[in-house]
Amino acid sequence: MKSNMLEKNWKPCQSYCQMSGAAVALLSIQDACVIFNGPRWCAVIAERELTICKKSYEKRLFCAEVQETDLLFGADARIQFIIEQIKQMMQPVLLGVLTSCSLSLIGDDTRGIALAAEPLCPIIALDAGGLNGEFCSGWQMAMQAILQEVKFPSLHQRSVRRVNLLGCCSGYPDAEGDVAEWKRLLEAAGFEVGVCLGEDGLTLPAIATLPQATLNVVIAKELAENLAKDLQARWQQPYIFAPAPYGFRQSIEWLETIGQALNIPPQLTVLQQEIDVAIDAVCEQYFLFQKIIPDFFLKRAVLALPYSRAVPLGRALQTEVLDIPELVYCIQDAAFDLHEQNIGMAEMPPVVLETNSYQLLFGSRSARYAAENWSHTVYINGYIPDSRIQRWHQTYTGIRGWQILMDAILQQLDILCHNNQTK
Repeated sequence: MKSNMLEKNWKPCQSYCQMSGAAVALLSIQDACVIFNGPRWCAVIAERELTICKKSYEKRLFCAEVQETDLLFGADARIQFIIEQIKQMMQPVLLGVLTSCSLSLIGDDTRGIALAAEPLCPIIALDAGGLNGEFCSGWQMAMQAILQEVKFPSLHQRSVRRVNLLGCCSGYPDAEGDVAEWKRLLEAAGFEVGVCLGEDGLTLPAIATLPQATLNVVIAKELAENLAKDLQARWQQPYIFAPAPYGFRQSIEWLETIGQALNIPPQLTVLQQEIDVAIDAVCEQYFLFQKIIPDFFLKRAVLALPYSRAVPLGRALQTEVLDIPELVYCIQDAAFDLHEQNIGMAEMPPVVLETNSYQLLFGSRSARYAAENWSHTVYINGYIPDSRIQRWHQTYTGIRGWQILMDAILQQLDILCHNNQTK
């Protein structure tokens, strides 16, 4: 077989598998634990990915250490042994048992096995092998299972200004900074923030306050659309799809969209004043860069991101300051039909970048490895965290985030241009 055929048919995994997505959702719950019901090598890969997202997650991750013989005779004893070990170490509020691809073949009653060990907390047992789905489907599947374990009050009173954010994900880069900026914008506009489902450190009692909101705002369609539909059917709680805003204009539009759904106009005076100052700073910095490097040209932006991040970011890159002429969408982990969205899931096409032309690449480290022209590419980690150094308060979304993003892009461009001119 020719080498190019091998490359086409045996590509390395470029995204989290379903098991990682499910684990992120479960571990976002404070004091929840996860058992990987699979072989050590599979668990090590998932643990490495998860601890890059959150170093603290490693203390709540366990592996059943499945061996070859367990694929024939079942992993009962190994699962129960691990649960006994967990009981001696901590008292989890929730225990997830995630079965990998190989173990799913034998059809063990994983939940029954786990309950037999008397774990003293609710059990969520999921068939979460990567052959069945990718990160987003695992996250959504686990979050739906979590909601089944929450004791919601039979009666609840709604606040007319209160909104829940659905689809916040602690497995995305800069998750804490993103959620903090969204909360800041909402509160500054006069709204009340309820549950940010998927935010790290949530408790089950906090999730039980979901019905108190008048509106659910779906931040990530590929993560939370089905959750929003379920909550609407359960409590007649309406929802809208309002993806994370990028840039100054989108931040205002995002708040106006939410205000329209609530029938409450947002309070925008203070935020608009903040934007006026920020626009002056960003434009001045960009124009100064153009004077120093007058011949540079941003030819395109490659967006190797989930749909709900790629589309609003692409729009901002073409309308706020940079005015990039070409966008390439390489949608990651699509959980719905992209043809209906008038956007394709493309491979990263080759590009010829001349001496003074550059491209932006938003995505994971694997997307960066797939890209050519490293010396002319500004790379921004926007999907699957690639650094163990936690950037707790950084965001690229909202008003503050756009300033941080523009600064990061211009600093990288400055270095690339300098290096290329001195060669």
